[in-house]
Amino acid sequence: GSPDFTYTAYIQSGENTTDVIVGNRYPSVDGGHNFFKLTPKALEYNIAGSTHTSNYELPVGTEWNHVAVRHHGNTLNYYFNGSLVASQNMTVNMKSPVKFGLGGDPTDKTEYWTGQMESFSLYADALTQADLIIQARARLSGMTGYWNAADYTEGTNWVDRINGKISTDAPADLAEGTDKKFEFSRTLNASETAWYADAAKTTHVYDTTGAWNTTAPTVPTTAWHQSGSSTYAAPTAPTGLYIGGANQSAALTITPAQLSSINLTEILRGGSLTTSGGGDFNKTLYLDGGSLNVSGGTFNLTNGGRFVFGPNSTFTSAYMRVGQGDGTAEVVQYGGVATMDTLHIGDNGTNAHGIYTIYSGRLQTEDLCVGQYRGFGTMNVHGGFVYSTGLYVANADGVGGEMNITGGNVISNGNFTLANNAGNKSAVLDLSGGNLSVRNQLRIGMNKAGSVNLTGGGLAAREGTILGVNAGGTGTMNIEGGSFGTPSMQVGVTGKGYVSQTGGKASIGTLQLGANRVDGKTTAYDLSGGTLSANAITGANAFTFTGGTLSANSIDASLNQTGGTLEVQKFADGLNWKRYSQTTSNMDDAIWNELDTLTPAAEGVGLIGNSSAVPSATNYMVVSDGYIYIPEDGTYKFHVNSDDHTRTFIDGKSIGDSSWGGSHVY
Repeated sequence: GSPDFTYTAYIQSGENTTDVIVGNRYPSVDGGHNFFKLTPKALEYNIAGSTHTSNYELPVGTEWNHVAVRHHGNTLNYYFNGSLVASQNMTVNMKSPVKFGLGGDPTDKTEYWTGQMESFSLYADALTQADLIIQARARLSGMTGYWNAADYTEGTNWVDRINGKISTDAPADLAEGTDKKFEFSRTLNASETAWYADAAKTTHVYDTTGAWNTTAPTVPTTAWHQSGSSTYAAPTAPTGLYIGGANQSAALTITPAQLSSINLTEILRGGSLTTSGGGDFNKTLYLDGGSLNVSGGTFNLTNGGRFVFGPNSTFTSAYMRVGQGDGTAEVVQYGGVATMDTLHIGDNGTNAHGIYTIYSGRLQTEDLCVGQYRGFGTMNVHGGFVYSTGLYVANADGVGGEMNITGGNVISNGNFTLANNAGNKSAVLDLSGGNLSVRNQLRIGMNKAGSVNLTGGGLAAREGTILGVNAGGTGTMNIEGGSFGTPSMQVGVTGKGYVSQTGGKASIGTLQLGANRVDGKTTAYDLSGGTLSANAITGANAFTFTGGTLSANSIDASLNQTGGTLEVQKFADGLNWKRYSQTTSNMDDAIWNELDTLTPAAEGVGLIGNSSAVPSATNYMVVSDGYIYIPEDGTYKFHVNSDDHTRTFIDGKSIGDSSWGGSHVY
């Protein structure tokens, strides 16, 4: 018969097609068919023309997945992300020699690999499922290397594959085992050594499909709940716990204290774990194709706790705190769906630091607080979808928070508030890619100091943006790239505010600039690059225009432009005009300064209205003001024609005086 072997690979299947991972589909006559491939509906292994199909449909998309086929005895087992998805008897033997090619073969060009592939490996033995689980975990934990089935020893240092610790005192009689070897993170006593020396002859894992093993001594080991429903009742805490991973479902109920006593818990395809809230969890939890349900209370991930979950996984909790109390805790999401009522990242401790990073998948919550009550929170969005009914960065007294968005889509169905109460810590939003949509107000610097840095991606606030919301708030915004849109924006009206735009594109309906300056700044809005489009700008004396492009419908006369390009959008409507039935007392250059003392008889935009009543007036005057759009540099002349005694002024300067008709050129 054929010897034992294992094929493994990390794959990203880009299309729903038939793609060869490795094989020799068209070899010489002596070689025999031998290839490992994906089809639209299955993971297949072909030996000498005999196809062994898994009948398991693999997902297509941008997610990384781990696949393996393992031959042991006369059995072929197929694994997806560490979970057993199919098993068949091998009916033929491999022929020799076999020439392999990665990603296809030179003859059938229709089955070339169309996605991405990483770390294809061929082993001359049958890896255990535990070994395959560890390999599959690499796409979640960021591992770049892996030791295979043989336990690694170097001197007296043993690698514990369950918790990753190193022990320098491995028992000598366990250094060589006939079947499986064990690794521990502490020195065993004599009775423990004897028990494990005997157990090593059979298996590394004890199955919990029936009763929990009550005969084991108080030692670190690995438990595996593979099928059925059970309530955790192990007399001692194992170092590692696997749930699911077989072809049938496995459900386990466990208390928070019991879960917190296990160094590593891994929930595989078909596995589900239910616990209640209220306890602190500071160990490691991998959710890899299974489900975790926290039935009530608060799920606290605290000092040293780490929660990683990937594709096809589900997590539900009423209330979750990442970084509760002291120390650092972390959540990494590579896929799947997480649903909760409230999520606090960095909470309830001056030394608490919570980190939530999402690469793909979906996170949905009501209140999402990055930095809550004395803690510091960090949220990194590199992809996927994040939805909340309210989003806060640095939300309570003495906290700090930062949100970094480089990809994906983030939606706040309510307000997005920075620095509701940041204390002496920071409240920062960095957006360099992806999209952030705020369906109510974007509030930067509610009561303390908050800042937004936009270098890429898109930011939209549907109901307006305020920088410096309350009297104690300070809001700053730096626009270097990307796009920003909001129907209204207040800068430094109640609190202090400042915007610096050096690039990107900002579209603002009404831009209101107040008098409250950020410390060290003399203006409220500095435009030196990029494009700013605004319907109207009020308080333009607080606007510095040195570069870029300003496109506006109306700007008050205090605008000071020293560079850049000014575009007035509604030039086709004409200039603003006012008609007066009297003239000023001094028909000279001082007339420009006296207009505010007069009351117009009529006013409008564009064509001057009905003038039928004008001849009865001894004197009348028409004043036009506004911006005239000039698309190109050059020399231009203004022609003013009249058929009566007329004087013409431009910018308060008299350019002509005619009697009984004539024209003026300026």
